[in-house]
Amino acid sequence: ITLCWIREAPALGAVAHPLHRQVMRDLTDMLVNLTSTAGFRRAGLDPITPPIALILLGGLRELTALFVE
Repeated sequence: ITLCWIREAPALGAVAHPLHRQVMRDLTDMLVNLTSTAGFRRAGLDPITPPIALILLGGLRELTALFVE
């Protein structure tokens, strides 16, 4: 299922684009919110920006695909 989401869902074309964008937006928001917590601030870490979160998610997605394949 994971590999299907990563490799085959984009092949569905325009029908799948809104869903893919929404999922990536939700995951990006989750990472930004997670890094905006008091624990991260106590550790002296700044929250990540949405573009950096998106880059991280893209990398994780590709690493997951590589591992699953």
